[in-house]
Amino acid sequence: MAIGLALVAQVVAFDWNLLRPRLEQYLAEKSHRSVRIGDLQVSLSASLDPTLRLRRVRIDNAAWADARPFIDAGELRATFLLSSLIDRRPVISRLVLIDADVDFERRADGLRNWRLIRPEDRGPTRVRLMSIEAIRSKIRFAHRGLEPTCRRPPLPSKVPRRLSRRGYCSKAPTVRRRSLARS
Repeated sequence: MAIGLALVAQVVAFDWNLLRPRLEQYLAEKSHRSVRIGDLQVSLSASLDPTLRLRRVRIDNAAWADARPFIDAGELRATFLLSSLIDRRPVISRLVLIDADVDFERRADGLRNWRLIRPEDRGPTRVRLMSIEAIRSKIRFAHRGLEPTCRRPPLPSKVPRRLSRRGYCSKAPTVRRRSLARS
């Protein structure tokens, strides 16, 4: 128990920005793209699920994809299920995008621009994403095998809808949009 508490305290107190340059370099080398992260923080929930918070994030798009960046975000928060990390089958239970423009693209042959570690992999997705919350953000999804390009229209502020690979009304992931007043 004492070792567990010490580990939790270490995670909370650690300056994660010390690892930021290495993370940027690793992602840039693997993806063959420019990667910039302005701030990196990690926090733990009461159930010890880690949340990765990145600020001022910009990742260029794949060479074959649209000229716009893959992601340009003021803030990105990804909460992982701890058990999924232990099992090495990562599940992002919640992805929050704030002041972000995201361009998801998939070619007909299975290449996906969101794969940063193994950009040439055409196999099944290794990381599951359960929900996306977009705050003052735009998400574009283009599937070159299912033309035309899907652009998500503005959502009513209180009515969550679902966005699918084909456009609308599928089972996952859940997409919510809300507006926050800037202070």
